[in-house]
Amino acid sequence: MTPPDSEQPSQLVVQLHFLFDTNDRLFLAVNLLYNDAPISLSLATFMQFLYKNDQLLSHNDSEFCYILAKLVKKVDFQGELLYAIPSDYDMALLIRHAKTHDIPLYWEQDDEYVRIEFDQPFPLSIEVTQKGSHLQCRLIEQSQWVDNPLQWLVLREQQATYCFCNGVIKQLDTDFLNFMDRFLDRDTILFNQDKAVLFIKQLYQSHKTTLFWSIKADFMSFIPQDIPP
Repeated sequence: MTPPDSEQPSQLVVQLHFLFDTNDRLFLAVNLLYNDAPISLSLATFMQFLYKNDQLLSHNDSEFCYILAKLVKKVDFQGELLYAIPSDYDMALLIRHAKTHDIPLYWEQDDEYVRIEFDQPFPLSIEVTQKGSHLQCRLIEQSQWVDNPLQWLVLREQQATYCFCNGVIKQLDTDFLNFMDRFLDRDTILFNQDKAVLFIKQLYQSHKTTLFWSIKADFMSFIPQDIPP
């Protein structure tokens, strides 16, 4: 039995290459493959491809391609013409629609394309230790995290905020983003007892799988216990 269209695996592959110009402006170069064959993203040629393959493309693939056609521009990147997304907002839209339509994304790393993961933790580790009545959080990879923009690339659109971290993309909330921003100029954060309770309940418990945690503290000692009458 042929599976429903929505369950058919995509025949598309989207290859992404993050580029920074001399002014540190970000461009997202895009290559598109259909059944392993490269497809030109020149608007006229791309529209012709979509017209000719209208009956062959799955609904998800077709919908994504029309969105991609709106997002990708022909840009001059340091004297080289390429097809790219020059807007951070549109980069976030690409991520949202790739997730919605189950389109596999790959990014260029060390001269090869590696699949981007959405369900894996960020390759970052935070060690949580107890300092008396305080909790201390230490971002173990802080120096590399700060120095490499692809270790923490935040992209926002109207509906969501996404973060790319070395091949992993996740949708994040404002509380967690603000927490991580505090590591920009330090590798440790210290919470007093009251704020430690908020950290445990609002950050840690909601983001256990967002990255890797090394817990070396007794959380129960910070959380007030109900005393029976």
